[in-house]
Amino acid sequence: MLRLENISPQEMPEVVRVASEMYQRDLERQGEAQERQAAIRAAEEVGLPEEYLHRAAAEVHARRVEQVRRRRRWRNGLLAATGVLALFGITLAGVRTLDRPVTRPAPYQLHAQEGWVGQFNRETRASVTVKDSAVILRVDRFAPDGKGTYFANADTYQVPDLGAYRSVRFRVRGSGLPYVRLYLENGPLERWRSALIPVTPQAQEVRLPLDQLERLTRARVDDRFRRQEYRKPGRVERLSIKTGDFVNDVSARGEVIIDRLAFE
Repeated sequence: MLRLENISPQEMPEVVRVASEMYQRDLERQGEAQERQAAIRAAEEVGLPEEYLHRAAAEVHARRVEQVRRRRRWRNGLLAATGVLALFGITLAGVRTLDRPVTRPAPYQLHAQEGWVGQFNRETRASVTVKDSAVILRVDRFAPDGKGTYFANADTYQVPDLGAYRSVRFRVRGSGLPYVRLYLENGPLERWRSALIPVTPQAQEVRLPLDQLERLTRARVDDRFRRQEYRKPGRVERLSIKTGDFVNDVSARGEVIIDRLAFE
């Protein structure tokens, strides 16, 4: 195995870059495990045994697999029907009902009052509040748990079906927290995430094309997420603004203000 002392100075920037990516993946995996354990503890507090969470996760996964299979059967049936029409000299362009132009929907505005909640590890001191039309995520202190992970997220479940939208935009400003990251989460097994988004005291408009988000999946809730070939998000469960250990240093503290969030 090639050792560090055998690396030439010209190769060190690449080594540092790869090491940074590996470190970030490990931190993110630890943060995801903490989020999962927090959800399990919350369920137990209301008398819901962990066994049922595992059974429910398996049921949700089975339902999604069946939905994918139905869509594939429908698509294959459509292709077969198209082939029959072509065989008889009938083209889809001649069928008026299939020749309608595709129209894009009007922008979908996510109002700050629509169900924003905070998600934090127990040791971290943070809050999510709504003021006027803005969502404010404030971190007074990041503190790692026993596994060395920490997180502070602002989440909303009021997300439309994204099939007809091409981008998400919002305005962001703040101080003390250098970066945020936007996630679209389709349950516990699939998610899309943005690159790091800089936060400055001056408000800046951010527009993220959906096809530039990174798609991550895992086969089971106890696996780690892996990068996958891109597939456009459709109906997702949650939009999350994250500031934790895979985004900011543990010494960071401050606030991030998000407003004018919409899908276009």
